[in-house]
Amino acid sequence: KRDELYFVGDLVVKGPRSNDCVDFIRSTNRTYSVMGNHDYELLNVGRATNSIPSDIRIPHFQFSNYMAKDPFIMTNHSETAKSLTKQNLEYLASLP
Repeated sequence: KRDELYFVGDLVVKGPRSNDCVDFIRSTNRTYSVMGNHDYELLNVGRATNSIPSDIRIPHFQFSNYMAKDPFIMTNHSETAKSLTKQNLEYLASLP
């Protein structure tokens, strides 16, 4: 009962089951994460492509913006954003 899991970001866009990954972290007790650059990029690209509801507040961080210039990465992030539930998008947006 003392075990804890810590994730250091990049919960999404690292495989075909991003929604399942975020579900697992959200629903497992004593599991914590911070936002990674892929999580942040997914939120921003998703917002730019209207894949994320406007009521989800996206924080502002100083991550590198190299990905925003790559059309393949933008498409991958946008498609993944569409596959996530609203609850999982809200969870990602709430990460420190």
